[in-house]
Amino acid sequence: MRIELVGRLQLGLGRAYTIQRELGAGGMATVFLAREQRQDRLVAVKVLRPEMAKSFGTQRFLHEISIAARLEHPNILPLHDHGETADGLLWYSMPYVEGETLREKLKREQKLSLSDAIRITRDVADALHYAHGAGYMHRDVKPDNIIMTAEHDTLLADFGIARSLTGAVDVAPQVEELGKTTRGFVIGSPQYMSPEQVGGDSLLDARTDQYSLGTVLYEMLVGETPFGGRNAGAVVTKMFAGVAPSVRQLRPDVPVAVDGAIMRALSRSRSDRFPNISEFSESLHIGSSEECWAGSRGCGDESSEVVRAAPGWRNGRRAGLKIPWPQGRAGSSPAPGISITRRSRRTQAG
Repeated sequence: MRIELVGRLQLGLGRAYTIQRELGAGGMATVFLAREQRQDRLVAVKVLRPEMAKSFGTQRFLHEISIAARLEHPNILPLHDHGETADGLLWYSMPYVEGETLREKLKREQKLSLSDAIRITRDVADALHYAHGAGYMHRDVKPDNIIMTAEHDTLLADFGIARSLTGAVDVAPQVEELGKTTRGFVIGSPQYMSPEQVGGDSLLDARTDQYSLGTVLYEMLVGETPFGGRNAGAVVTKMFAGVAPSVRQLRPDVPVAVDGAIMRALSRSRSDRFPNISEFSESLHIGSSEECWAGSRGCGDESSEVVRAAPGWRNGRRAGLKIPWPQGRAGSSPAPGISITRRSRRTQAG
């Protein structure tokens, strides 16, 4: 099948590109390393699986990718070229970047340091803020689409399936395996998709990308996604069954404000998330600052707006969650319903 695909693609591209080898494959597409003859440069050529191309539609693909190709930002991997072969293969090309995907980095390291995770997240958030401002959302933010270059830069890739924020409609997923579709067609990977995207909401908005980025950050810090499962059905069931464990329950060294920001971005209802991706990014920046580590009031404790807005928080408290009481606040007392255990100096909802 792959050999046949390579032959079809090479025949369709003609002399403009020379396919060298396969770089990777997923449920939606296969990526090849190729040399663009006119520019004498290496590029990555991504070709949609035939069944995906048929479901996506040639006109929709060509229209949306031509607009997405106009996106220019330091943290966005640009699109070079795109087209359709004579026998119906839809493809687009991107720069070939030396480095590794965030997925590969996580496979090797499992968890990242707080500073690296926040830096990567804020870089991606900058890219998304720009794209959202231009009227486009990504819809498939995941570690596989985040590239770490040899120069330690962060690039968000695969805007080839970006969608206009005006009238963005997706078909509800009918899936058997994670990242693959059967009867239906859906953009995105179930582990990283927002509840409204999974549910086939008729009108998505930029907050679906915020949810996905929050999921990526969660995984970078704890080594797993909030709602895991062996198949899409298990993921969806967990997603709608309850609130994900807080980051601090799995990694206590993460500041409370950072945990609160992540959990707010992961709110099941998009109205409970941050109004925009920039506010999410700024909350992470403030929450991980030295002042927050020092325990300044309003910066990660129960009085913080970020924390109080997170799912499960009511009247300044979150049931069942233990959080360290900020140091350097002599004479202060916990919020109503919070008790301090003298021995552990931890707070717990009573």
